[in-house]
Amino acid sequence: MSEKPRQLRIFLCHASADKPAVRKLYRYLHSKGMDPWLDEEKLLPGQIWEKEIQKASYASDAFIVCLSKNSITKEGFVQREIKFALDKALEMPEETIFLIPARLDDCKPPESLRTYQWVDLFQENWGRRLISSLNERIKQLGLNLIETSDMESQLPLKAIENYQVVNNIPIGIASNKDFHRSLKLQWTASELILIGAQRLAIYLELYYPNYLNQLYLLDLTKRGDGLRLFHTVLPKTITNPAGFSEGTISYIIRHTQLLPRHFLLSLNAIFKREEGTQTLPPFPISENKIINSIYQTKKRIVNEIFVAFKSIHPSAEEVCKRCIPELESKFSVNELDKVYIQCGKAVFDGDNLFDFQRMLLEIGAIGRVIPSKATEIYIQGDFEYSVSHEIVVSHDDELCIHPLFSGIFGGDRQERPVYPYGTNIEDEDFWENFE
Repeated sequence: MSEKPRQLRIFLCHASADKPAVRKLYRYLHSKGMDPWLDEEKLLPGQIWEKEIQKASYASDAFIVCLSKNSITKEGFVQREIKFALDKALEMPEETIFLIPARLDDCKPPESLRTYQWVDLFQENWGRRLISSLNERIKQLGLNLIETSDMESQLPLKAIENYQVVNNIPIGIASNKDFHRSLKLQWTASELILIGAQRLAIYLELYYPNYLNQLYLLDLTKRGDGLRLFHTVLPKTITNPAGFSEGTISYIIRHTQLLPRHFLLSLNAIFKREEGTQTLPPFPISENKIINSIYQTKKRIVNEIFVAFKSIHPSAEEVCKRCIPELESKFSVNELDKVYIQCGKAVFDGDNLFDFQRMLLEIGAIGRVIPSKATEIYIQGDFEYSVSHEIVVSHDDELCIHPLFSGIFGGDRQERPVYPYGTNIEDEDFWENFE
């Protein structure tokens, strides 16, 4: 098995007064798959902090100097860190991007740093520019390149919220820890709509303020108004790749596991602005862009699910690659048994058929069909991530494949879409619990 490439190590030099902004930068870089070093996150009780900071500086692949009106006038350790970075940069080939000044406000950089092009974290698109520089360093080290297509990469640093709050529950939008925990936090589609609408309003205010001002006054603490905001920028219905017409919001949400991160990743892709300046609002977003965005996003989500469950289900990805193409969107327990014997047994790391079935249920690849909710238009199923208990499957039950997994491993099937229970906003149960 090939060794996983290490992450880019980035030292964050900053003044203590700038800690709130630097925390946001740390979390942003960490969410991108890098290894930023921030004292309050990395130092352990009992360690000699000055020694550990020096070790982290020497081990760093890149050095971001966070500049502000606080840091440029501060004497002491910050200035020593800057001097160290300048000395280390001189030891490197001229084309190497190592030292990156990053302004947190409109301060005047010190003389020693003015030969280096800086990035303004208080301006739009700072994320794209910073990641582009770091990717140049990543290429030199042979590491995995970082994507810059999300909405956060386009916003000023101060507009990126560390946490969204829904019903007084803080959630980290950039963390994968929502996938598998001893305490399972469950979300509803209406809560995702509320979170997404709040983020969408920030996006519109930044890029299309006139368009936002033309809308009727919306209260985005109310889910009904959140849904109305989405209906102004997205088509109300969409024809999916199988040729079925369905509600656009339902289409987006059913390609998640009802996690805020999944929904926001989809919105990031859908509302990604093309290179250059778009002066006219591109609304409603085209069906093709929505479908293509969801396809690209679900590949990322499925990969993150495999990573999150790697420690307890190391063979999950290989099992899905081999077995899901052999199943219809809806299938019997007997059919799953046959697929296990013919395709899954050779790669599954468990002992028996029951463990095989349990793994697919736990990662959310399959669910149990709800017979009373099935129609000629769609299939509806219970998935383990959205219920408070383990799903017990009897031999008479029918099972279904989650849209995330069928879309990646199932090919272009002309079959009824599968709706995980609670994702279809046209369903009467959704509206009973909406407000």
